[in-house]
Amino acid sequence: MIILRKCSGFLLIMMLLFKTKTVTAQFDGNFEIERHYLAIENFLDWKAYQPPISWKYEWALTPVGMQASVGSISMEEFYTDYDIRFTGELGEWVSFYFNQTETSLYRKESAYQEVEFRFGKTYALSLIGFPTHDKKNAQMGYALSRGKRFSPSLVRISSINQFFFYNEKNLDTEKNTKVDEYKTTPTFNRLELQFFSPDSHMLQLDAKQVTKTELEAENPQKTSTYESTGYSFTVDWIEQNSWILGVSGYGHGEYREQLPESPAADNPDLKQDLMLQWLDMYFHTALSEKNILTVGVLGSKFNNQISSSFPESEYDFLFTTAQVYGLWKRKRSEWFQWAFSMQAGDAVLQKDYIGIEETIDDRTTELKAGVGVILTKQDNYRLFANTTWDLDIFQTRQWDGGNVQLQLVF
Repeated sequence: MIILRKCSGFLLIMMLLFKTKTVTAQFDGNFEIERHYLAIENFLDWKAYQPPISWKYEWALTPVGMQASVGSISMEEFYTDYDIRFTGELGEWVSFYFNQTETSLYRKESAYQEVEFRFGKTYALSLIGFPTHDKKNAQMGYALSRGKRFSPSLVRISSINQFFFYNEKNLDTEKNTKVDEYKTTPTFNRLELQFFSPDSHMLQLDAKQVTKTELEAENPQKTSTYESTGYSFTVDWIEQNSWILGVSGYGHGEYREQLPESPAADNPDLKQDLMLQWLDMYFHTALSEKNILTVGVLGSKFNNQISSSFPESEYDFLFTTAQVYGLWKRKRSEWFQWAFSMQAGDAVLQKDYIGIEETIDDRTTELKAGVGVILTKQDNYRLFANTTWDLDIFQTRQWDGGNVQLQLVF
């Protein structure tokens, strides 16, 4: 049975690997400046589609498995989030790790893939990266770590050089026409920390940086730049079988420039600042053997600002939400639970660009309720299916959307 479960996990990873068309490290080579935006209720949608707090403790120590969440955020788009992991011991001193993740909210993201060969026991040196069919998009790097992946104690520093063969391999051939070259290629630097004790605390930090990269294009001549920073963290105080008090946060910022040699209305100079942030404070407690309650406060912000010397190319979008929420889980059996949720928040959405009749400045109070079921088999799977309802506009629209979350452990 153990062998079957491990083989199932390996086959699942291989199926996803060959199905996925676009994979990359943190920066996917996209210098395009686009008018990304969100709808006024999307941060409430996003929160409704996050897994219950207790799931993250199992996931933190899972070496082989999959966690995914899919939910509707508009008539045209889904929110998608998944994380797939596979680890294997190749001997006493060598181990292998594969990871593929993707989180798409305001745009479709490329999947992040990483392969690691780790040499060592407690302290180790790793070779990391991912091969690509087109060698000019190759990426490779190294990592230094104390503790293994998904162990209770981990300190890991890594650095991946991206597109380092790009200029050398970017040649005029039957299949490729050289139209650009990198002046500086990006480096993806990362710091990961995890300290977890089931009886007392959970501390996690993931800090990321993509160094400034510059691409020069020909005909017409244009210089494009990109750089980014990001972080996520969790600080939880745990009283086993009683309560959890915690705070978690996330931030990701990107800066892009497109500077033509001869700017014009149909080829303007553009600069973009893009930022997504949230901060979540929560309390989780067992009211009784069958009733579990989570309550929290969440603040979120998304900003997309595009500036230009041509006013018609400028764009300014700012969206903030402050919400309170609650999730009540009612246990019916060892494998079945009901889940009931409530969210209320003040949302502010501001949008301004040439092409709309007047500046948009929407300020509303959003109210959502949710009901769902959770199916659980310990050490094997968790399935959470829920649906949300708009209480603030119940007279005109009742059903808001649906969400499915799955956690598999092989």
